Amino acid sequence: MINTPKILLFCTYKCPIICTFVSMNEVIPYRLKTARQSQGLSMDKLVSKMGGIVSKMYISEIERGVYNPSQEALAAIAQVCGVPVSYFYKQDYADSGFCFRTKNGTSSQHEQIKAKLKIEIERYLEQEETFVIERTEFVNPLKDFPVSSYDDADEAAVMLRKCWEIGSQPIHSVYELLQEKGVVVIEIPIDCKELDGTSTIVNNEVPVIIINSEKNVTNERKRFTALHELGHLMLDFTQLPKDAEPIMVEHPFGDVTFKTPDDERLCNHFADAMLIQKESIRRRLGNSRKDLTLPELISIKNMYGISIASLVHRAHDLAIISDRIYDKWYDDMIKPNYMEKGWGCYPINEVADRQELLAERMKIENIANYDRL
Repeated sequence: MINTPKILLFCTYKCPIICTFVSMNEVIPYRLKTARQSQGLSMDKLVSKMGGIVSKMYISEIERGVYNPSQEALAAIAQVCGVPVSYFYKQDYADSGFCFRTKNGTSSQHEQIKAKLKIEIERYLEQEETFVIERTEFVNPLKDFPVSSYDDADEAAVMLRKCWEIGSQPIHSVYELLQEKGVVVIEIPIDCKELDGTSTIVNNEVPVIIINSEKNVTNERKRFTALHELGHLMLDFTQLPKDAEPIMVEHPFGDVTFKTPDDERLCNHFADAMLIQKESIRRRLGNSRKDLTLPELISIKNMYGISIASLVHRAHDLAIISDRIYDKWYDDMIKPNYMEKGWGCYPINEVADRQELLAERMKIENIANYDRL
């Protein structure tokens, strides 16, 4: 029987974490597969990038745990996959899984993204552990509040703002707010145009939000995506109606149709409500409008850090504008100018730079392998 040494880490959590390492003579087979998948490499491509020093059969057998690779082969695999050799000897953290809310892309592409995200999250957490960084324990004050309607999503945002003591004022920085509340925010490029972001729970207690920097370019988009993912982490959708029908209400200037609520739409609604409370937007726009003006929307955007697109959507969700005006804005204004160029800009940059700053700290303090963690 192999005795497995344990390292006691006091860091990210309120209690110590036990990380188990197997003998340095025994790699964990699925870690090799994860590292390979994170780079989108087939076994043939991995062998090619390794210079042909091993065969495809060799890679297959070590991934199946038939036998351990040589140190030379393991070092070559680590170099190609961009991970330290020590990566192959550690057990994975436990996560709640990643949800991809897009039907585009193949299963292999999704596996590549998942593998990449797992490595990035682990790298970040290990950097925090290196410096004994203590993060605020995450508490979900919405866990016992089921959300099944748009009104519920609005109320959830009101409750959370109250619990977090941020009132109804604009949120200075969404990234900083989430990190102060114990949520890890990581921004990385993901080669999937349809994926704005995703989220997971690590070790049953650490919420992690991933922002796709390839898709989220503007500050407003980053803020919305982060809060949308927060909705997936915090909101209880167990009581969503299964057979609900769209609802139509009268409006002085036409009807307003509310689509059947599902978790995606409710998370969108929650994100918008977190960015600007309904009382605040009603004070700026009124309760019922024949139309909206671009200057007033730009003014709100610059103050609250919410996009024009989200503002128009929120105005419709609150029945301030009718279906006809909503469609007109999207067809004539928003779709032709998706990036909202020339329509103002929230002045405070959302930057998820803690991982980069930790790497720089490791570098200046001469911690080994800082560039490979």
